Formats: sequence, C-alpha cells, structure tokens
Amino acid sequence: MRAKQLVLRLCRSLGLFALARRMSRGRLLILCYHGVSQTDEHRWRPRMFISPETFERRLDHLRRCGIPIVSLEIGLSRLAAEGARTPFSIALTFDDGFHNFSAQALPRLLVRHLPATVYVTTYHVRHPRWPVFDLAVDYMLWARSGRVVPGALIAERDPLDCSDLESRERAADRIYAHADADGLDGAGKEALLGCLARELAFPYDELVSRRQLCMMSADEVRDAATAGVDIQMHTHRHHIPPAPDEFTRELADNRSALAEIGVHDAAHFCYPNGTWSEWMWATLRRNDVRSATTCEPGVVSAESPPYALPRFLDSESVTQLEFEAWTSGFLSLAARLRRRSNSDPRP
Repeated sequence: MRAKQLVLRLCRSLGLFALARRMSRGRLLILCYHGVSQTDEHRWRPRMFISPETFERRLDHLRRCGIPIVSLEIGLSRLAAEGARTPFSIALTFDDGFHNFSAQALPRLLVRHLPATVYVTTYHVRHPRWPVFDLAVDYMLWARSGRVVPGALIAERDPLDCSDLESRERAADRIYAHADADGLDGAGKEALLGCLARELAFPYDELVSRRQLCMMSADEVRDAATAGVDIQMHTHRHHIPPAPDEFTRELADNRSALAEIGVHDAAHFCYPNGTWSEWMWATLRRNDVRSATTCEPGVVSAESPPYALPRFLDSESVTQLEFEAWTSGFLSLAARLRRRSNSDPRP
C-alpha cells in the first residue's frame, strides 16, 4: 500500500492526473457512498462509512478541480447522446437512504449546490425509528468490546463473547440466526436490540433518539426530493428474490412505497449488497428500469451495459490520494491501457 501511495504521488506531481482527465472524455465516474457518520461509525466500519470531515474534503476537492458534477440521469443521457464527445464528469450516489444522508450529507451538498442520487430501501422508511437490525447488532457488540452476554438472550446456553473481532463476528452471526429461526418481524427485532443493549449496558435510547443506523422518514425523503435530490430504487426490503416474478413484486413494492411519498418517476436501480446477475436484466427491462448500478469499480462509457454500471465506492478507508486518482480518471485510464497492452498480439 505504501508503494502504491508513492507511485500515485509521483504521477500526480508529474501532471498525469490532469492529463488523464483530458483523456477521459466519454466517461462518467459514478461515486458511491453508504453513510456519513453521525458519531463514530467510520471507526467501526471504515469501508462503509465516511466521516463528515473527510466527506467535506472530497466535495471541496471536486469543486477545486472544476470536474463537472452531474446528476446520474443527466450523466447517462449525455453519454447516450454524445458518446466520446462527452466531457469527463462525476455523479454522486448514496445507497440505502440512511437518516445520516438527511442529517449529514444533504446540508453539505446543498451549500455547494451539488446534485445527488439516493437509492432508497423503502421498508425502513415506514419505520424510521427502527435501526437496521444487522448493523445495530454489530455496532453495539463493537462498541462494547470485551463484554460477555448471557446466551439465554437467544435461548442458548453458551455465552455471547465480544472479547475480540472473531468472537464478535461469531456472536453477531448467532444473533442473526436466532432472529431468522424465530421468524422475528421488524418489531420483534427491535425488541431484541433493546434486550441486547441492556445486557451490554449500551445507551440504546440515545442511538434511537439520534436515529443512528436508521433510515430517512417519509418526510425526510420528500424534503430531499423537494431540495432537488434524485430519489431512486433499491428494492423495498434490501433483497432480490431468486425468481423473476418475486423480483418484479419487490420492484413494485419499492415503487409503490416511493409513490406514497410523492416520488413517481423512479426508473434507476441499485442492486442491494452489490449482488447481481444477468438473469435480472430482463426483469429490470420489463419493469421499465433504465439503469442499474453495481459495486464493481470502474467508469461508465456509452458501451457499458446499462444494467451493470460500475461505480467507485468511497469511504473512510480510501485515502485522499486514491480518491484524487479515481476522480481524475487516472486509475481507470491506467487500467484500460493495461488491458489494451495485455491484449496486443505483437511480440
């Protein structure tokens, strides 16, 4: 990693980042964010969350460089219409629709007049004071590392050990399995979170009052849309069923919940957990979805399959130098040149 940073620093000092930007016409870089921390989420899951300070640094860098920041809709439409003539540009996307988008990201975007797309999972929008179960379990175990929870919490004899990372992961998996085996609904999972918090002496009421790890409410989604944020689809339950008919129903539920909020033109989709397969494309097409984004790194061109659009996932684990290398087009251009060189049949 240190060698990579040294190489990138040298390439930037030689002006190769600026050169790459000029050579990346006909490309759209879609940035992906999951959450902007309300407290310490970026220390807990640095590959998923980003601190407000780092997020501001990213946005300010983009503005200083003068890179066009466009909405996803405009970026894709320009690529389709202009192809290789399109200036290199960037679209900002946010997955899931966490409350922290409304509380942390949106004010920073508005003050800089930057457009964004939010892919919303709508089940939790209807329950905006329920923390996302899997995340909340893992977060509380991390926050109370070293504690031991009685196994009786999940009707088992062996205790739930939080003494180290491996033990915490096993404890979390056992709690998830218990919730699944008991068929707990959202209310049952929320009650289990409260019980776990009491055993851990974790301030659960504070987490809920901050709406940390919760999704936006319907009013917050509506307010974001009114402010110009593009609200799009991410399934209703953050899950793609294995059959086309069930997938169609999931899309319909997602659209219906968004329509209740006042969002009637959702036509772009993001695969939950970045999991996708080509069999899904026909279902998306039949349901009038125009694009679908993945979590695979890369830039979009006019030739990119519309239902397998790559993105760059930014987070606290990404250094500022790596971010600049991606947002200049340098790393994606270097990858294209490597592929071209490897496919060259000349000796």
